Amino acid sequence: MRIQLELSDDRVKELKELMQRVDLETYKDLFNNALMLFEWSVEEAEEGRVVASIDPEQDRYRELAMP
Repeated sequence: MRIQLELSDDRVKELKELMQRVDLETYKDLFNNALMLFEWSVEEAEEGRVVASIDPEQDRYRELAMP
């Protein structure tokens, strides 16, 4: 299957920079990794869990907030 997206030049630049930061070579790799994380977070939320980022040095956490 082929999926086509229309993105602004700024968004494409952001995606390319992100790909470099995490050493991904293709948009397919980026999409697959993003989808894996999204699927996991949806499953956690469906189980009644909170998806969060933990800062152990500050003993604080921040919940993921998205639709």
